[in-house]
Amino acid sequence: MKRQELKLEILRLENLQTEQKRALKENLSQFIDNMSPLKGIKTVMEMLAPKGENTENYLSTLMGLAGGYLTKKIIPGNSKNPINFLLGLAIQVAV
Repeated sequence: MKRQELKLEILRLENLQTEQKRALKENLSQFIDNMSPLKGIKTVMEMLAPKGENTENYLSTLMGLAGGYLTKKIIPGNSKNPINFLLGLAIQVAV
């Protein structure tokens, strides 16, 4: 009888471990999503922006400009090469 109880307890603990792993992965995924720099900028801008109909347009425009600027700075860097400059400019406009 004790063997059967031990097997049941082991199964229960294994199921608990599986559920805890799933919850941990989900929480980690949410944490990573919330820690992205753009998410932080958007949150700050939502707190500072006036409430109204144009708020969404204002935020999306600002995020697009910031994303394009950052992408331009990251991809070509501070290169003096005109091709890289044009590539960065095209990426900034595209974003």
